[in-house]
Amino acid sequence: MVNEYEDNSKSILLEKIDELDAQRSFTRRVMDSSNSVISYFLPIVNDEDHIIDFKIEYVNQHCTQVVGEKPINVIGNKMSVYYPENFNNGVFEELIICQKTAEPREFKKRYVFGKEEFWFASRVIKLDTGVVVFSKDISKEKEFELEHNVKNNLLSKAEYVANIGSYKLNLTKNLLYYSDNAFRILGFEPGDFTPKLEVFYKFIHPDDLSGVKAYHKEIFDEKTKLESTYRIITKSKKIKTVNSVGEFYKRDGDWYLVGVLTDLTKKKNEEQRLRYKNMELKRTNDHLESFNRIASHDLQEPLRKIQMFISRITEQEGDILSKDGFEALNKVNTSAKRMRDLISNLLTYSKIEKIENKPSKVDLNVVLENVKEDLAERISENDVQIINNDLSFVLGIQFQLEQVFSNLIENSIKYRKPNVRPIITIECQVLSHTDIESSLNPDYSKYLEITFKDNGIGFDSKYEDKIFEIFKRLHTRSDYPGSGLGLSICQKIVTSHHGRINGKGILGEGAVFTVYLPFSK
Repeated sequence: MVNEYEDNSKSILLEKIDELDAQRSFTRRVMDSSNSVISYFLPIVNDEDHIIDFKIEYVNQHCTQVVGEKPINVIGNKMSVYYPENFNNGVFEELIICQKTAEPREFKKRYVFGKEEFWFASRVIKLDTGVVVFSKDISKEKEFELEHNVKNNLLSKAEYVANIGSYKLNLTKNLLYYSDNAFRILGFEPGDFTPKLEVFYKFIHPDDLSGVKAYHKEIFDEKTKLESTYRIITKSKKIKTVNSVGEFYKRDGDWYLVGVLTDLTKKKNEEQRLRYKNMELKRTNDHLESFNRIASHDLQEPLRKIQMFISRITEQEGDILSKDGFEALNKVNTSAKRMRDLISNLLTYSKIEKIENKPSKVDLNVVLENVKEDLAERISENDVQIINNDLSFVLGIQFQLEQVFSNLIENSIKYRKPNVRPIITIECQVLSHTDIESSLNPDYSKYLEITFKDNGIGFDSKYEDKIFEIFKRLHTRSDYPGSGLGLSICQKIVTSHHGRINGKGILGEGAVFTVYLPFSK
């Protein structure tokens, strides 16, 4: 009987053990099949019963799939040994709170295993004397969230810089969303109020409100593209002009309107200022036209009469004039001629930008030949040698470019060295816009560089920035006569051609003037 009872007890025990093993195996398979890393931690306490560490009692197989670590290498370790960072990132404190209070805890933390970064969303619950941690890998979601946040931040900054805001209106449910800068356009900080269409209407200027509402009703019914400009009154009572554009679309049975709100206030103010400046410019031009009429007739007519009477006196009374009287009349005549030349140059200078001729392809070889023909007498008298290569073509107005060539050549003749044959070398080369500098008009990809080099008296390099100033003279009128407008006229013509001119000189050795003009094939 005893043996039969023992055999029966052993059989029941073995069955229970098998049943327990089956349950453990099932539990293990269930835990290993979870899409979360499941860990069980037992607290390690000191003599004062304070938790100083945790022992990793269990971790499921999902740990291998996520961080590449086998459970056998993890189980039995202290937390401080396996991942000491948990003592710095707040995880250790979360486990202690859960173990002591038995209240579940939830948190999201960043971890680094090896050189790879992970994010886990964890839930901690107390089990017996330890704690179970369920950790779900949310690295991809976090990456998406971070990327989404970065894009949103960039978009928000872009809206702020562009002074625009975006909106989204659910017409079916009357729900309205504003971007951060849409709030700012209305004078509020982001999220200061709950956006609604009825609330937005309160910001619209009373004089524009009825028109905006009527327009909205029309396009909300027809679902056509929205585009309107109107005034709003901000929180600080500032009046702004805004433009709203939007498109309609349907999703899940709801109609939506998405669009952009643009603050046009600054642009409108600039346009207003520009209108005022244009009006002022027109008045100035009208005054200049009046001056030109006076200068071309009223000022020059008395000078012509002065010269005419001096000529009569000289012819009719020349025999009875004293030497001093004769010289005085000559000085008056010279002064009158200089005054007429000055007025003529001033008129030329003032009219440069008013020429209505459209720029066209100009052969600079023809320009040079025409100028040489006009200055033939001066060139012959001073035995001037002009050397040039093929001067190519530019985009410009021919008679103005002839004036530039004429003024620069005359300048070299005027400031020649005594007893030295004047030699003027004119050369050109085609340059890319980027090879010069960004101050030139980027609409022209290539420029022609034209240099005028002479062997005259030159000038001090300290005057390089001043020689183009109107009426600027480096020498006395008695030594070198002239109006002081020649180089100023050259600069104004070249500038009006979207080019640039500069001059460099070496005292006693000569000068070089460089002109850049838009190249034309």
